[in-house]
Order: sequence, then C-alpha cells, then structure tokens
Amino acid sequence: MIWERISNILNHVQYFLPLITVIVSSFGFLYIFLVLSPKVQLKIVPRWVNNEQVILHLEIKNQSRVRVKKQSVQLQIFEYDMSNKESIPEWVPFSKKDLDKFKKNPYNVQPRELTEPKVIFESTKTLYPGEIISCERLYTLSKPSSFLHVGLQFVPHSSFFTTGSFKSLRRTITAFVFPPQAKINQ
Repeated sequence: MIWERISNILNHVQYFLPLITVIVSSFGFLYIFLVLSPKVQLKIVPRWVNNEQVILHLEIKNQSRVRVKKQSVQLQIFEYDMSNKESIPEWVPFSKKDLDKFKKNPYNVQPRELTEPKVIFESTKTLYPGEIISCERLYTLSKPSSFLHVGLQFVPHSSFFTTGSFKSLRRTITAFVFPPQAKINQ
C-alpha cells in the first residue's frame, strides 16, 4: 500500500520534473546574468576656470562585481552659438556613419566645427570592480557667446554577456556646458 502511493507520486513527479528544472535553471541564469553583467557609470563634471575656459572632469566607474574589459572610450565635444540653443539634439554622434547622418539632417543645428570623436583612456584595458578612472581636459571656447555639448561613450569588449540580444551594453552620457555668465532662459 505504501509502495503504491510512492509509485503514484513518482509517476506524477516525472511529468513535472522537466518543467521545474527549466524554471529553476532560468531563474539561476537570470541571477547570474544580473550579478555578472558589466555595469559602468559615466560622469562629466565641468569646472570653469574663467569665462572662456572650462576643465571637463571625465570619470568612469565599474559598478559591477566583475572586471570589465574596455574596447574603447570616446569623447565628443561640439561648440554651439548661444543663439541656437533651442533646437539642438540631445545625442552626439560617435561613429563616422552617425557623423555623416548628423551633417545631412536639416533639422540639426550644426556646431561651429564638426570633428571626429577623440579616443581617451587608451592605456586602460580593464576596469576592476569598484575601480574609477578619470581624466581632465581643458577646453577653450572660440567665442564667449558659445556653449558646449559634450558626449562620453564607453564600449566594453564583447564577451558572453555582450553577445546576442544583449549586445548594446555601450554606455553614453551627454551634457550641455554653459559658461558662468550665460543667460539660459531668454
């Protein structure tokens, strides 16, 4: 009688066992992905030296529990005339293809000079958990009636977590940097 019950229970369990295995392994993979996926924080902090020169403090922090291998870090700086501040796009182009699209779009206000992005942090190959890398760049405005649109982009090396549908793990931050004497609300 007891053996019959045990046999009955095992017959039912064999039908649900594959489903339970799939559910448990899915949650396990999701947990591992969330814990081991690369996470970086980008910062752009301007500090004005005078009305025409600004020091851009650029910072990248690895917030993940694993080391992150860097493919590239790019800095893009556009200078705009203060009279055109109402219709400037929020994004900045980092690739040649995007730069060409940016030039051809009639709705984009064109900066004073369209330049290729600069590669920075070239000697850094890997960011360890909690590590912060930073640098400062001095920029001089060509005219006092200008402001800057700065973009910083971090592209990690392809790995298990950056392939397939999770490929776009690049991080980008942009900032508008107005001189201290600028009247923004006109």
